[in-house]
Amino acid sequence: MPCIANKVAQLESDIARRLADLQSEEVKPSHVIGFASTSVDAFEVLLRETIAFYADTYGIKLDQDPSSCTLGQLVEWLQQHNQQLTSCARKSSAGLERLANRRLVSPADIECLNAITKLRNRLHHHIDDFARDDVARRRNTKDLLGRIEEMLDSPFFELTF
Repeated sequence: MPCIANKVAQLESDIARRLADLQSEEVKPSHVIGFASTSVDAFEVLLRETIAFYADTYGIKLDQDPSSCTLGQLVEWLQQHNQQLTSCARKSSAGLERLANRRLVSPADIECLNAITKLRNRLHHHIDDFARDDVARRRNTKDLLGRIEEMLDSPFFELTF
């Protein structure tokens, strides 16, 4: 868990720095793409590790190793197991308090994860669309980084339950 918490903090810091760097017109287009690619790849690894942590902690069976799942498959797994994850998390006093009126992964979190998945797929598989010009490249990168930042604020990444 401490390793995951450190990775969350590091990615939050990296995202904040990259979002600030994007404000500068002097950032090269290749660096803008690098910001997006590096951030979403790190997020994907972090999501895999966090799912594995919860599955191990709560004794939830994984049908396949998260490292072999696509980002979309990870989101589907979260949707399928969200009720069980929430129930387990609520067994602790911190979880009961923090998740009194919500699930561990809220509908807004699922929406955010789906948006990250779509942006990631455009970045990695349709770069001409993601970065058709400098305006689109910066807009899509800011959107992707902002959504990752939003998701990192979810109780799902607190790991204190």
